[in-house]
Amino acid sequence: MSRAGFLFVSGFAFLFPLLTHAEQATTWDFRNANVDGKWTVTQTMTATPQADGLHLHANDAGNMTREIDRNSHIDAVRFITKASQSTDASFVWHTDAVLGGNLLNLRTEIQASDTELTTEVDPNYYAEWDHPDTLGIGLPAGADITLVAMQTVHWSPLEKLSEAWKTFWTFDAFKAYTINFLWGPLITFNPIARHQLYYSEPPHAQSANRYFYYFFAIVAIITAIHWFVRGRPRPARKYMMALVGTFAALWLFYDMRMGLEILDYARYDYKTLYATDPANREFRNYKNFYVMVDAILPRLMQEKTYAILVPDQTSLHGMLRYMTMPVLPYESSEDPKDAKVWVVFKMPNVKVDDQGHLTEDGKVLTAPGHVIQQIDDSSFLFEISP
Repeated sequence: MSRAGFLFVSGFAFLFPLLTHAEQATTWDFRNANVDGKWTVTQTMTATPQADGLHLHANDAGNMTREIDRNSHIDAVRFITKASQSTDASFVWHTDAVLGGNLLNLRTEIQASDTELTTEVDPNYYAEWDHPDTLGIGLPAGADITLVAMQTVHWSPLEKLSEAWKTFWTFDAFKAYTINFLWGPLITFNPIARHQLYYSEPPHAQSANRYFYYFFAIVAIITAIHWFVRGRPRPARKYMMALVGTFAALWLFYDMRMGLEILDYARYDYKTLYATDPANREFRNYKNFYVMVDAILPRLMQEKTYAILVPDQTSLHGMLRYMTMPVLPYESSEDPKDAKVWVVFKMPNVKVDDQGHLTEDGKVLTAPGHVIQQIDDSSFLFEISP
């Protein structure tokens, strides 16, 4: 065999493990009352095997766990569930880095669904995720779900490299308050982390800058070694030019990537705000808030005060307050006093019941009334009847 052929075969043999199928999963399926004895359930919970899965009810906060091989390769976890109502849950695990038998937990939310629904959790961002020997699910008091299956997932190195490249080109959502690049290019190493990249602020990901500098440092070291071994006493100029050229190429590559992100922001704004009819316009994460304000503002200005129900952790309350001055809303929606008009925006849990009361998660908020302006399924203007 020629030297070139030998190098090719050797290189392929070395890289073959990286080319294997990307996703490897271990699944614990609880359907048809299929529950082995390796699971431990705290006394605060009841676990009832059923045909469609394991029915879990938490009288008080508790968890269901099992021991695993600490050398298992786990990149993410999936819970397949059914639930009559949405509930908080936690992915729990134990590692030797934690003193005692305390479990670490990563909060997630299980959405209500009559059919099987998959909830995915990526714990790799956290330093405490280190060779766990126990894992499971934790539930708060009152939680009631059917756990159909639980799955641990692992991806090959080649797939992780592919996901890192895809993440680098995943643009942030251009929020209404964005005035510059918030994070820059980011890197994650599995599809779950990439899909959930901008679920939190700051995102759970590594900055691509570290790899920018790693690569440049490696090039600088190789250049220096080459000059030291083969270049002397030749001038170092050509080596410096190679180093400067590498840095310039990396910088231009970054500039292209960030420029494309700006163009993507402009494309999105044009499509959703300018190139659509006024009734359907949306402005980034504010959605159709300004469309609603234009529709309800004349009515609000006739009132002495009003009440607002908007999603938490948004600035919409203050924005509407500013636009209706000198007519101001009550600060507390729990005690609206003389407010006869209620502004409801993007609150699917706020409904009008059969008696005409405005309710939030079933809790009555007002005397009977009626909707006087409907903007969309979860946004409307409500007036209490005289």
